[in-house]
Amino acid sequence: MNLRHQIVALAVVPLVIAILTVTTFITWQATNLAQSSIETFERNMLKAKETELLNLTNLARSAIEEVYASADANDQAAKDRVRSILTSLDYGEDGYSSSMTTMATMSCTRGRPFGRATTGWI
Repeated sequence: MNLRHQIVALAVVPLVIAILTVTTFITWQATNLAQSSIETFERNMLKAKETELLNLTNLARSAIEEVYASADANDQAAKDRVRSILTSLDYGEDGYSSSMTTMATMSCTRGRPFGRATTGWI
């Protein structure tokens, strides 16, 4: 190899190594940034859904609070009124709700107003 080829090789090899190093670093950094963005999006989406669920629960509780406060445990008319109120609430496009008694009896479901279930977990 003559001197001219050696000088060109000494100039090109470090350039190729530098380009490969920068490309590898940029690819690694972009992958980490994308993963971080996805995790942040998922965390924010979960927080938004939790907040929406809390808001809907508070809405339902405030809608039945008056009936609930003035009724006793065996007041069937109050239970029917609460069931009617909860069934009539609008929970949005993908909203589905259900309510259960302390004995795990499904008392009403949104979308199935007569979908009362028997005792047991559903």
